[in-house]
Amino acid sequence: MDVGDEMQKVYCWTAQIRNLVLLLLWHILHSVISVWYCALGIAHMLESYIVPSGLLRRYKALNLDSLQFLAVVVDSEEARQISKVTELLQWLRTIGVKNVCLYDTEGALKKSKEAILERLHVAKVSEVMTFSSASQILFHQ
Repeated sequence: MDVGDEMQKVYCWTAQIRNLVLLLLWHILHSVISVWYCALGIAHMLESYIVPSGLLRRYKALNLDSLQFLAVVVDSEEARQISKVTELLQWLRTIGVKNVCLYDTEGALKKSKEAILERLHVAKVSEVMTFSSASQILFHQ
């Protein structure tokens, strides 16, 4: 046996150990990151269940002073139901939202804007924009 064979065996042995250590480090890092994101997902899920119950104080008082506009995308079927749209706008008015942009994809809001304005006595339409078949109505309350 010569020194070259011994050096080659040592080199192969250290290369295998190095590869094994790197693989082990990769799996540890992957596990830590997976556990972290799993814990974040569980925390977000718990928060989404706790917020409606009112247990978190930071969600009790909603500051709408800095809110300039609220954009709401309305489903086309619901946009045809004028009572639901006016109910939504009245609810937004009661919580303190002053400017609302309503969007729908088929332009149903544009067709029923006069009926909505008749039911809302304080609201006024600032502008109506049409994007192909979609429409945007901006209400100031």
